[in-house]
Amino acid sequence: MLILAIVAIILILVTGAVAAYVILARSDANADTAGPSTTTVTVAAGVTPGPATQEPAAPAVPASANPSFQTADGTVVCEAGTELAGQWGGIRDRPTAACLAIGYTGPAVQVAPCASNLPTRQGAAAITNGNVVRTLCTGGQPWRNYPSDNFPILAPGQVNRVGSITCTAIDVATVACSDDVAGTGFTLSESSLEVSAR
Repeated sequence: MLILAIVAIILILVTGAVAAYVILARSDANADTAGPSTTTVTVAAGVTPGPATQEPAAPAVPASANPSFQTADGTVVCEAGTELAGQWGGIRDRPTAACLAIGYTGPAVQVAPCASNLPTRQGAAAITNGNVVRTLCTGGQPWRNYPSDNFPILAPGQVNRVGSITCTAIDVATVACSDDVAGTGFTLSESSLEVSAR
């Protein structure tokens, strides 16, 4: 019995070491592909600037086969990929990235109405073919990796990159996603949805 316990402990330690190695290897691979950062300093007339300080960037969340995440407070849920359900923005194309603020209270937009039995969710944004679309028609959660309560947390300042899509947690309740190729994107929280374009 003691031998079995020792073998089990050794297996747990080896598994943990392998998992740590894989995570570090992915982090190193992402660090190698990150571009240089730039800092712009604006100085008022007659003011002598002091030495510039730059806070270290938050670590990037490694891209994974499960690119689903939620904000730290759980109010915004996102997923990247082409398997999302529902009709985003009143069009049938599948988005490459999408986010939903379940308790959205911000301004609404007019879109084609959903089917009679489906609600229109205003706190939804997606990037489809490089364009940002708003709203979602679905009878449930649109995520392929359900339930979204179990999605990993994207902490403030952390970045998730999947293909040309980059999503950043602005704070505990806000996410900004963009298509780096198309130059389009959106910023979403429970109280606001802003769309940006080139």
